[in-house]
Amino acid sequence: MYQHGAATLYALREKIGDEAFLSGTHMWIERYSGGDATTEDLQSVLEEAAGEDLSPFFNVWLLIPETPRSW
Repeated sequence: MYQHGAATLYALREKIGDEAFLSGTHMWIERYSGGDATTEDLQSVLEEAAGEDLSPFFNVWLLIPETPRSW
């Protein structure tokens, strides 16, 4: 079973907090529901919601094949 995606979302929620995570995911659904979106689109929306650059997080969690042990 592939668990990296779920672990990434869990770690992201821990990093930016419940409020920003939920706000960002709702914004992402509103903007891209029924259409196509990229990982970069998700990152952009979550950065907007969190008010911070999430590039370091996405680089570690999505560009490295192994799941990080902690963030």
